[in-house]
Amino acid sequence: MEKEIYILLTNTGTLLARSIQLCTGEKFCHVSIAFDQELKEVYSFGRKDQANPWIGGFVREDVRGPIFHNSPCRIYKLKVEEQAYASIREQIEFFMNESDKYRYNFLGIFAVWFGIQWQRRNYYFCSQFVNSILQNANVFVVNKFPELTTPADFMEARLELLYQGSLSSYIGALHRARQGKQFRTA
Repeated sequence: MEKEIYILLTNTGTLLARSIQLCTGEKFCHVSIAFDQELKEVYSFGRKDQANPWIGGFVREDVRGPIFHNSPCRIYKLKVEEQAYASIREQIEFFMNESDKYRYNFLGIFAVWFGIQWQRRNYYFCSQFVNSILQNANVFVVNKFPELTTPADFMEARLELLYQGSLSSYIGALHRARQGKQFRTA
């Protein structure tokens, strides 16, 4: 039996996001993995402290919070086998339990820019993390080493586009759907 996970691409417009966008030339500079279409359970590597972009690591993201408000986004649906889904869940649980060990891989971002595969123990950037989690579960949607993966690579992968637009509009549409009004995706 297949299960669904979701890949969320965003651009929050923060200083770090604008810097990454300037270097890559890509619209989306952040990627997260979610277990539900409502985006209540979303994980990635990003800010641990909303006021300080330099304190980063493994995070459960609040896409309804101020950092993501009105971010342009793309949401993809990915069907995976039950065993892969269980592996992804297990890995996320491990990261949650050991979250104090992990840091954001700022230096890894520069290595990617220069095409250098540099794996640092307990350091990840967002796209490295998501691709690593998927590949460790034998789900290969981006055929690159995790250390060389960018958010744009997920746009080129064979994923089902569920939605494209403003994240706040998507969340608003979910809210209206819960109230019995029609919900439209991509």
